[in-house]
Amino acid sequence: YPQYTRPVEFHGARVPDVLLSGDHAKIEAWRYDAALELTRRMTLTADSPALVMEETVTNIGLEPVPFQWGWHPNIGGGFLNGDCIVDMPGGEMSVMRPSDRFSKDAGGVWPVLKEPGADTGVDYSRILPPDTMHDELVDVRMNGSWAAVRDEKRGLGIGLAWGENDFPYAAVWESCCHREGNFRLGGAYVMCFLLRSCRTMGLPQADAAGELTPLPGKASSSVTLTLTVFED
Repeated sequence: YPQYTRPVEFHGARVPDVLLSGDHAKIEAWRYDAALELTRRMTLTADSPALVMEETVTNIGLEPVPFQWGWHPNIGGGFLNGDCIVDMPGGEMSVMRPSDRFSKDAGGVWPVLKEPGADTGVDYSRILPPDTMHDELVDVRMNGSWAAVRDEKRGLGIGLAWGENDFPYAAVWESCCHREGNFRLGGAYVMCFLLRSCRTMGLPQADAAGELTPLPGKASSSVTLTLTVFED
C-alpha cells in the first residue's frame, strides 16, 4: 500500500485523514483497500445478445493480501414476475435467511427445500409473484458454472455464465418486502444470484474459516461473467 512521511501536505498531496485518525481498525481497512486495484471491462458486440464483463484485481503491493471474489447480478421487476423459473445446475441447498415458507433447518438438493423429516418441500426454482411479501436467502453448492431465469409465458430468458473455477458457490436471494430498510434494496421486487469464490460470505468470516487464498504481491486474478438474453 502507499507509504507517507512528513509533512502532512507536500506539493498539494495530503496524507489521507484516516491515517491521522489514530483508529487502527480503519487504518488497517484503508491499507487493505489501497493494496488492491480493481479494473473492469464490459464488452457488447454488434448483432450479439451477450454482454461480457471482465474484472481483474491486482495486488499492487509486495505482501500477500487475502481476498475473495463476489458478484451479485440482480434481476428486477422489469423482467421478473410470478411466471419466472430459475434454472441452475445446483446441488445441496441450505437456508441462510428463513421465511414463512421454510425454517433455517430446511435443506435439500436443488430445487426442492424440505424441512427435516418432511415428505414434500418447496420448489425454490419458482419465483414468487410481486404481491407476495417475502425475503429469502438460500445457499446452493453449484455443480456447474451457469444460471438462468426464464419467463415461461413470454418465452424469454436471461442467462449467466462464468469461468468453471470462478464461482463454485452461489446463493439465490428473493425479496419483495414493500418496505424501506430491507436488506440492500429496500422494498424492491428482485432476485439475485450471489456468486462467490468461498463458501462463507463476507471477507472477515471467510478469513476466520480459513477459506481465503492470499493474492501474492504484484500478482493479478481475473473473472469473467457473460450475460445473455435468449428466446426460450
